[in-house]
Amino acid sequence: MDDLRYKIIKQIYDEVLKANLHQSEIASHLLIPIAFLTAAATFSFNFLFQEEISVIFKGINLIPLLFLGYIISTSAGILLFLKVIGPSFYTKDWPQHEERPTSIFFFKLIGKIETVEDWMNFFIKNPHNQNNEYIKTEDLIEKAIHDLTLESYQLSKKAIKKVKLNSLANIFFCTSVCLFLLMISLGIIGYFYI
Repeated sequence: MDDLRYKIIKQIYDEVLKANLHQSEIASHLLIPIAFLTAAATFSFNFLFQEEISVIFKGINLIPLLFLGYIISTSAGILLFLKVIGPSFYTKDWPQHEERPTSIFFFKLIGKIETVEDWMNFFIKNPHNQNNEYIKTEDLIEKAIHDLTLESYQLSKKAIKKVKLNSLANIFFCTSVCLFLLMISLGIIGYFYI
């Protein structure tokens, strides 16, 4: 019965992990077209600036203002994407245990264990004895089920946060594209009406 429970929770964990990684992949894949668009925007602005093309509205040249808006909006989106791609050690509300490791899967929590002997003591009753007496398989499976259940929850919180950050970053990038297109459109109009 424990084997079946373990397989089910492991499948849940794997699916939540995939959702989490998928959000990171979305962010990393979108950075490439953003780099291309930024190069195009920079080239276009440089061309318009060198050709002294301007569109004046109420005494303000709109071309540099639109380019500045593009840079600010794109930078904000990139910072959000970097937050999505970067490491996230969400451990809020993670229950602590005195006599056993907090998690047997999460490397950050494993790394908080003082010594390798402390880590080994969870799995082997007396690591210095030649006749090692390992933790019972049932107990290990119970701990694994507990930790995977907890980590599935923690990963789902991370994935939800990543979805929100990706959505907000997309708003910034849509704004960037609109500012770029407006800058180009006004630049073309200014070029033909100089």
